[in-house]
Amino acid sequence: MALAEPTVRGQELGEQLRALREAAGCSLAFTGHRIDASASKICRIESGRVTATPEDVAALLTVYGTTGPRRRALLDLAREAEKRGWWQRHSPDQPSYGRTLQNQEAKASRIVTFETTVIPGLLQTSEYMRELMAGCDDLSEEEAQRCINFRQQRQGLLQERNPPHLIAIIDELVLHRPLGGREAFRRQLLHLLRAAERPNITVLVVPNNGRVHAGLTGPFVLLHKGGRPSVACVEGLTSCLFMEERFELAQYASTVQRLSDRALDEEQSAEFIASLARTNDGSELPDERPGVDPQQLQQHDQVQLR
Repeated sequence: MALAEPTVRGQELGEQLRALREAAGCSLAFTGHRIDASASKICRIESGRVTATPEDVAALLTVYGTTGPRRRALLDLAREAEKRGWWQRHSPDQPSYGRTLQNQEAKASRIVTFETTVIPGLLQTSEYMRELMAGCDDLSEEEAQRCINFRQQRQGLLQERNPPHLIAIIDELVLHRPLGGREAFRRQLLHLLRAAERPNITVLVVPNNGRVHAGLTGPFVLLHKGGRPSVACVEGLTSCLFMEERFELAQYASTVQRLSDRALDEEQSAEFIASLARTNDGSELPDERPGVDPQQLQQHDQVQLR
């Protein structure tokens, strides 16, 4: 059955089946012939545009020689592929929710991320990532490096020929948490400034002026496809919640609008980050951008109060 809007589960199932087909060296035509289906149907299943039945998935996994826990996990996923919303928990037998998020980012035309504790992952330096990984006592050096490599792979999306537009909204308190030491954090702030100069990246800072704002419930990612929100994502320690219902997406879109209204504009945000970079080093930046004018911040707050 064709879907007007492919579900996250359906798309993830398709991605996994495509990866298995390619690993097995099977063409679309060969695979379709083996299960008595057209090559176009296999293509639509892999893109998530058609919901594969558990019977189809079982037949495909037999063609690909997939057995054991992975076969059981994908058959379970096939039985729930039409459901909207996915609490994807970490399991060695399940697709990584990091991979699912990466696949969703690759399909997005616009990515909005709001952070209250750390620099957004798509804008982190390797130094900053490593400091974050150092706080995870259960990660070996090899596992930490694998996580860093994967995050850097995700960041590559922003440098492709037709990259998505990234809007990174950052609570000011994040910028007062110098992870890795002052000099390393200064380099992270400079990295933010350079990123914000690219046409497909917008960085906004929500000032800490003692007022409650719409993002106090926590960080999230909102992914837009075709000009409107399609998936909202909230990541936890061992799981990730993907939300797809329209009323949920409308609430997150409203929150983004209110946070954007409260935030400093792009120029003010860059000036504020630049001033903090100077504070962490005590020297002037290459472009000698001034810090935020306190009177300018006061005017911004007065506008928001009207």
